[in-house]
Amino acid sequence: MAAMADWLMLFSAQLAVPIAMAAIGEACIAMPAALRLTCWRAVLCGSLLLAAPSAMGVSLSTVTVDARSVVSLVTSLETVNASWRLSDVILTVWLGGVLASATWLVVGLLALRRLRNAPDVSPVCTTRKGPEAPDPKQAAIWWHPRITHPVSFGIRRPLILLPLHARALPREALEAVIDHEALHVARRDWAWHVAEELVRSILWFHPGIWWAVDRLRLSREEAIDAVVARRHGHRIYMETLMQLAETSPRPVPATGFGRRHLVTRMRALAARAPARVNGWRDCVVLGVLLAASLVGASCLSGEPRVFSSEEEGVTLPSVIREVQPVYTQAAMEAGIEGDVHLTGVVRPDGAVDRIDIVDSLDAELGLDESAVEAAGQWRFEPGTVDGEPVAVRVTLQFRFALD
Repeated sequence: MAAMADWLMLFSAQLAVPIAMAAIGEACIAMPAALRLTCWRAVLCGSLLLAAPSAMGVSLSTVTVDARSVVSLVTSLETVNASWRLSDVILTVWLGGVLASATWLVVGLLALRRLRNAPDVSPVCTTRKGPEAPDPKQAAIWWHPRITHPVSFGIRRPLILLPLHARALPREALEAVIDHEALHVARRDWAWHVAEELVRSILWFHPGIWWAVDRLRLSREEAIDAVVARRHGHRIYMETLMQLAETSPRPVPATGFGRRHLVTRMRALAARAPARVNGWRDCVVLGVLLAASLVGASCLSGEPRVFSSEEEGVTLPSVIREVQPVYTQAAMEAGIEGDVHLTGVVRPDGAVDRIDIVDSLDAELGLDESAVEAAGQWRFEPGTVDGEPVAVRVTLQFRFALD
């Protein structure tokens, strides 16, 4: 658990670098919405790739330190009071947030299923092929009495739902609304939306992820707005957005409709002239920001290297202080005997952290926890390379015996 908590903190710092660089690039370069959408998707996907090397950065090779502790029945009658370490708290809070976020997403998917299966819907038209659709799949378009804003969702059977009050829109405005949602269907935006929600559910604790997802979704809407406005006219489309915004949105999880970015979108439409990348200058700026992002993230991953016994020139740690684990009363009464094998990292200061259980003896009556607590109190003369203290992974073996 300690190693996992360390990874979460390291990954959080790494993740901030590309997101910050992308935000600086967006502020410095006037990019069209479609290009911004691609950039933010690349940042989100690239940020996730940082997880692999940082999660696997600790060598699995070990130095074995055999600490056989025979704890007698007479001298070890006290029980273990398991205390939570900071790493346990961090991991528990993270998992709790992931569970809550995933639950909210599942609730949203079930809500969409109920919308699809509602008995009181009526077709706007039989079917409508989405513009720019890469395959012959079609999206059904229904009037729905229980939504307040247009919504599209589905992968195999895409569906566009329109609120009943949209019937009052002029024909040109209604066609613009349908085109907007049909473009989302054609570009598989709902699948992207769900994927973004999954990423945000896992990394819910990081404000940079919330910012990146928010900017990505704004860019997606602006890219669709630009296409629809060119087809139907800016004035008609802007008036349509304003009429739809007059109805208070009813948020539904797992969908992206609402009016959160309406003001920003209206400003982009009012500008009319699409942003363009300004030749070599902007390309150089983007290249510099990308390089800085990669260098910064890699530097943050440079936590103290963990050496292994197989590496040449490594002097192994030696024990200075041993702490015997407590043989819990419940485990003794149950007659549990045997060994607990742990792995940990002896830091350059001689302390032990990142302790994990390799072979468990007893996870219920306190022996595993007792061994972990004792291992955390051991002190070593640290391992060295070329005379300099380094971090070395070790294996600790604790034996519990009744005689």
